[in-house]
Amino acid sequence: MCLQVLSKDPLWRYTGIVKSDVGYNNPDWYLPKKSYDQILAGGGKCGPRAWYGRYICKAFGIPTWGCKQPAHAAMVRWTTVGWKTALGGGIHVSGWEGKSGTYFLMEMQVLNALGEAGFMERVLQLQWLSKIYIEKLPQWKRIPSTMTPDPSCFWESLALIQLKRLSSEVGGDDMEWKLLYPRPSVGWTLWEQVQERQVTATAKISKDDATGMITIPATDCIIRNKQAKHMKQRSFFEGGHQLFLKDEKRVFYLLDPELFGPRQYHLTIMICTVHRSEKPLTLQIGPSLASVKEKAPTGTPTTDIRISVPYTKGMWRETEPVVVTIPDDEAVKAAKKAAKKNDEDGIMMGVNRQPDQKYGFAVKWIRLIPIS
Repeated sequence: MCLQVLSKDPLWRYTGIVKSDVGYNNPDWYLPKKSYDQILAGGGKCGPRAWYGRYICKAFGIPTWGCKQPAHAAMVRWTTVGWKTALGGGIHVSGWEGKSGTYFLMEMQVLNALGEAGFMERVLQLQWLSKIYIEKLPQWKRIPSTMTPDPSCFWESLALIQLKRLSSEVGGDDMEWKLLYPRPSVGWTLWEQVQERQVTATAKISKDDATGMITIPATDCIIRNKQAKHMKQRSFFEGGHQLFLKDEKRVFYLLDPELFGPRQYHLTIMICTVHRSEKPLTLQIGPSLASVKEKAPTGTPTTDIRISVPYTKGMWRETEPVVVTIPDDEAVKAAKKAAKKNDEDGIMMGVNRQPDQKYGFAVKWIRLIPIS
């Protein structure tokens, strides 16, 4: 979500999570009752995606207007530059609960020009009379060019005539979509607070002398140019950093042999994911970079250790501990002699995602706890 909050495009701020994490496929409703977390976990087509887009905006206090379009569902949301359509076509092919997008646009134009008190006095009171008299609401899918009061919905049709007249006065015939209602926040938004915060330095690998526990920050890894687009380093809102992994890629960590006392450790990884279908990670630890990259490694052979990725529902959670064996000093020395000129010197750990995975997940840290 951090990536979406910091988006420079106001249309996709928050809403961008639909494009990045909600798959376009038949929805997977795996629980008896439909819910938002199932959309993230299993995806959906236009209806669930628009549903989730409206939900995430409302969760952060952003007004929305859900809209249907021919054979499609989309959404309209407020941005700092006015109301915008997302996940579909334009406003003039949209409709919602009997009102066309043009009707909604006129309402917003008049509300923007008159303010809430003026809008209530000149438009809403007519609509309230319609409700008092229990009029059958018309389906204003298209706004006629000329209108006269309709006896079957007298007050509601008067409201539309008034709205159309006021819209023409304040907005003109071109029906501009750049409206500033609701008013921009007078306080600091979350986006502004994040932009103004001080960026802290990336944490480094550390060891607790009392327990021997080794903590490896996920961002303290070796990233080469070809890997950069498959992994992103991001800051937490509350401070610190995380690594976002996408696609089939390995992450390598260089570990100082002096960190280790015993040879065996329990290893866990702190992970956050919103998807149910993550395949297990594979992990290798060897005495050199070559030992975790090559099929026939130099020095002590490595084996793939499988680590199941839990479905965390967007919360941070540790993986189940697995036992790892650290290469001994002799293996490290032998690997150092056989290493190429530009190889990193030290124990190397590789974490690998399996192929054919569409979405990514975040990693906070890796921990190694000595087995006594």
